[in-house]
Amino acid sequence: MGDTNCNLLSQSFDHKAEHLRFITETYQYIQLIDQPTRITSSTRTLIDHIFTNKPNIITNHGILHVGISDHSLIYATHKHNTLKADPKIIESRQFKNFDSDAFIEDIKETPFHFASLMDDPNELWDVWKSLLLEVLNKHAPMRKRKVKSKSSPWITAELRRKMRKRDFLKNQAVKQNSHQAWNDYKKARNEVNASIREARVTYFNDSIKKHSGNLKETWNVINSSLGRKPKMTVINELIDEGKVFVQKEDIAEQMNNHFCSLGSKLASCIPVTASQPEDFLGKTDLNFCFRPVNVGYILNLISNLKPSVSCGLDTISSRLLKLCGPYISDSICDIINHVLETGIFPDDWKKAKVHPIFKSDERNIPSNYRPISILPAISKIIERVMHSQLLKYFQAGNLLTESQSGFRPNHSTSTALISAVNLWLANMDAGKLNGSVFIDLKKAFDTVDHNILLRKLYCYGVDGNALQLLKSYLTDRTQRCYVNAVLSTEQYVSCGIPQGSILGPLLFIIYINDFPKCLRHTTPGMFADDTYITIADEEISAIECSLNSDLIAVHNWLKTNKLSCNASKTSYMTICSRQNLANARFMNLELDDRPIEHKPSTKLLGVHIDEMLTWDNQIKHISSKVSNGLRMLYLARKLTDNQETLKTIYYSLVQPYFDYCDVVWDDCSKTRADKLQKLQNRAARIITRADYSIRSSDVLNSLEWSNLEERRKRHLLVTMFKIFNNDCPTYLREQFHRTSEIHDYNLRGSNYDLQLPLPKTNFL
Repeated sequence: MGDTNCNLLSQSFDHKAEHLRFITETYQYIQLIDQPTRITSSTRTLIDHIFTNKPNIITNHGILHVGISDHSLIYATHKHNTLKADPKIIESRQFKNFDSDAFIEDIKETPFHFASLMDDPNELWDVWKSLLLEVLNKHAPMRKRKVKSKSSPWITAELRRKMRKRDFLKNQAVKQNSHQAWNDYKKARNEVNASIREARVTYFNDSIKKHSGNLKETWNVINSSLGRKPKMTVINELIDEGKVFVQKEDIAEQMNNHFCSLGSKLASCIPVTASQPEDFLGKTDLNFCFRPVNVGYILNLISNLKPSVSCGLDTISSRLLKLCGPYISDSICDIINHVLETGIFPDDWKKAKVHPIFKSDERNIPSNYRPISILPAISKIIERVMHSQLLKYFQAGNLLTESQSGFRPNHSTSTALISAVNLWLANMDAGKLNGSVFIDLKKAFDTVDHNILLRKLYCYGVDGNALQLLKSYLTDRTQRCYVNAVLSTEQYVSCGIPQGSILGPLLFIIYINDFPKCLRHTTPGMFADDTYITIADEEISAIECSLNSDLIAVHNWLKTNKLSCNASKTSYMTICSRQNLANARFMNLELDDRPIEHKPSTKLLGVHIDEMLTWDNQIKHISSKVSNGLRMLYLARKLTDNQETLKTIYYSLVQPYFDYCDVVWDDCSKTRADKLQKLQNRAARIITRADYSIRSSDVLNSLEWSNLEERRKRHLLVTMFKIFNNDCPTYLREQFHRTSEIHDYNLRGSNYDLQLPLPKTNFL
């Protein structure tokens, strides 16, 4: 099938057409189309063809005169035994006739205070929910609908009307074949083409501006404008435990089975140890309890809910809670305070709708998916209350280890990497070698043991109703997996932290908070479950001995806490100067009696680290990512001439790669830094369409851009400002000492008020 450009209706001898007929007759193919496929006011040619060697399976064929091209559309249908795919049907609330004012008036008249007559939090919530759903179902009822493929988002009703008129005029021109009819069609066609171009540019500019800074949505807008279809998340086949599942219901059920049993299966493979979790903890004298909250605080939490987040199984969305927040905040406040007082977390709030998110490798393997829990919007409010109070308690009591940088205020991947790299560089400056092991925990969030977590919380001073509430929050959780528009049956989850929750990440870092206490020789670094241990010495044998000793302790700690290590992804590096690296031998390191692989480079928190800290692999990684962004920027330039739109795309798709943790690798060589600068210069020329005769600095200035070196200096100054204003982790503040803190002498350098180190090499 296709446009061969051979006119099979030619009355005179046509060598190309005769050659085509010879080929088709030789291979016994039949050409189905017998009418002109390109018709103009002066010609009628058959140059688009469909060939087949099985005419018996063809049920219909022909042409359609459409106005999108001067060629007519050719088609053929054939018999087949393939089962027709079931249409995708989803159930959602219908807001087509939703009147927000009428909805608010009904909410005002709803007696939510009746719910407070119930003593049991579950009954209290059930009454409150039924009252809300009664109003909600009246104004935005649940409806099942078939999901249809969407047309281009810039195609409006007016554009469709013009397109129908264009197609009608095309058919009239073909039938009448008059000069006037063809002129009318061409005029309508040109008008439609111009309107589509204008509508697409307007949609593109407005959408890019709307999603400024959102990498994912920016990519979606560009791909949509370029006519690229989004990747489908449909799972057509699932292979688990040697069985193949192809039915949608079976796939959803098995995916849910996999997620629910994941933690218990991993825990069953962990040998029993004599150690107890309390062996690494001491009982604090502090005590924690949840405090009641007021209506104003709850109203503020409701106002800060993200309206775009999917609703949970209760079908109550954040958008609707925000809409009626001022009128329901007092009743929600009563419910939350009652839950805090009784220590009972309502069962309905523990029901999760799980979406599998693909990570990498084969798409038909369940372990290659990450479960993201969509919880009821109302549970996000009380989780925020519990999270805020629990975090303040742990911070005020200095109960969280300084080694942990994940999920903590004023901490980030950048601060964690600055600390690690500074430690390595200081040791290199002292002539030492750094031995670092990067430990990969297997499904850490999914395998948290609830009983161990509660025991640890008790050691940290959480007891009474507070501990009871956290126990109620963790236990008897259920989930249903949503795959291919099919919802699985409900299953209980016996262990793990719900990913997608607000309280979960804090509970996880509390769970692994005592990890540093199992180490005797090495220094740890943690960002959530990304963990490494490091030690420095002048002798590689001493490093090897200390690492192996602590790796035994790490293995024991993991067994005690029922966590697993992914040995195949755990590796070690020897970070040192070029001279020391040349003389260093490979170390024999083991974890759980399995050798640890040596790697010359590794990826830590999104930054590629090599053994000499040259940042060569990091620069290559950034260059690769930025080049992809520049390619999209170049394609976007074909859609719009608006420089502000193109700059917004640059800020979303390119600049984040330049900026990410740039203060960490800022000491890379000038040659490597220049590679990145050339990419920024190229981006500026794409946006401005500047000729290469114009200096790059002038092009950057025309966009009011700083070069990358200036941006890195600015980011470094911002980091220093945070350090001196106590807006950063303690481990960064402790690396700087003011001169006034050391002595009272008024020296020439006292104006700088910083005690500068005396480096021995150029590593510092």
